[in-house]
Amino acid sequence: MRGPLRRGGGRYQYGSAGNGSSGHIAAALLLHQLGAEALHVPYRGSAPAFTDLAAGRLDFMVDTVSFLAPHIRQGAVRGLVVGACVVVGPSRPSPAKGPREAMTRRALRGPALPARWLAETGVPFGLRSALCALATLWLAMRLELDTPHWAAWTVLAIVLPTRGQVGLKGLWRVAGTLVGLVAGVAAVAAFAQAGLAMGAFLSVWFALNAYAGSRLPGFPAHGAALSGLTAGLIAILSAAAPLSAFATALARGAEIMLGVACVYVASAIAEVVQGPPEHPAPPPSGRPDAPAALANAVRTLLVTGGAWAVWTATAWPSGGVFVLFSGVVAVIFATIPDADRRSRAYLWGAGLGLGAGLVVKYGLLVAPTSFGLLAATLFPFLFIGAVGMTDPRTASAALGYNLSFLIAVTPANPMQYDLAASLNQCLAVFAGIAFATAAFRLVLPDWLWRAGR
Repeated sequence: MRGPLRRGGGRYQYGSAGNGSSGHIAAALLLHQLGAEALHVPYRGSAPAFTDLAAGRLDFMVDTVSFLAPHIRQGAVRGLVVGACVVVGPSRPSPAKGPREAMTRRALRGPALPARWLAETGVPFGLRSALCALATLWLAMRLELDTPHWAAWTVLAIVLPTRGQVGLKGLWRVAGTLVGLVAGVAAVAAFAQAGLAMGAFLSVWFALNAYAGSRLPGFPAHGAALSGLTAGLIAILSAAAPLSAFATALARGAEIMLGVACVYVASAIAEVVQGPPEHPAPPPSGRPDAPAALANAVRTLLVTGGAWAVWTATAWPSGGVFVLFSGVVAVIFATIPDADRRSRAYLWGAGLGLGAGLVVKYGLLVAPTSFGLLAATLFPFLFIGAVGMTDPRTASAALGYNLSFLIAVTPANPMQYDLAASLNQCLAVFAGIAFATAAFRLVLPDWLWRAGR
């Protein structure tokens, strides 16, 4: 840990059960000995801190062996240092060592990081996630859903080590989707013929979701991001044909629910094979941060409104996609800590996913003759993205990669090949993400509010 923490310059974040807790003190002493700095994020108990750790929102944490050992055995996290006992009273340091060093060695009760070694945790998780995504894609095609790749992306977006976590995250995803469906259909009904009003509505809607996502922790924040994405998809995809809004909403809801159901079943099967979790983490409690939430809302409002203005001024055929991803990614960034740094990783991951998707579609998937061939071609790329989600160093990039790869490939039955249209869409996706990333660097940058988190 010494090298990365020293080079990080205080950018890494660790969680604890609260200010002044034993985990907080032990981590502070460890950092002092290493000569490094990291940002402390206090929680109301160990469980919510662990939930954010497993989701990649934290870089490490310190807690008791009894709490972390079951999660280490499941492969959700990796223990780096385990102390002999918990010091709650005077310790007996050796004569050669001062009390501070002895306390650090004894009071440090299991710093843990999300799984970093591919052979130990990344491979099983990656295999399960990629196979589940392909099975969901097959079902979506069999059901003749309009955009089956959104069902597959749902799997990669919510898959987690334990069934309980998957179920909870899936419920919030469904809830956010339903709210977004209602908002999207209402927006089309009210503003289909008024471009300026529609742009204003989407800007305000994305801003509200960014504010909610900033105030809510973990899975509820995920639901807020999906609410914005769903409403934007319906409003923009139905702009040219308002009468199709209800059908688009039904298809979108079916794709999300299919993905949630498939990943829950896959997680249940994995638990039967590997054994149920002994000590699953309960959902996190809230950590309100009004100044940062307000800054995120204002930034998202400006990003979405600016993107809409660009679309209106240029009449770009793929401008709707540019607006959608500008707003959605701004909401996503609002739900993660240290967004100004992680947004750049998300951008690079998205660029890599778009490039890989175009190569796969127009280089490897020329008129696939069966779903088996399609699945065999997509599997290694989906596997790489799923493995990347297990490591906090690559989680942000993997999140952008997974979404962008499936958008670039757009697997469907039958496949549609139009290189010019694909390039235009991929350019709009990347430009939208880049626009939101630049906003997080320039407009009320996240580091101004980090001390309040």
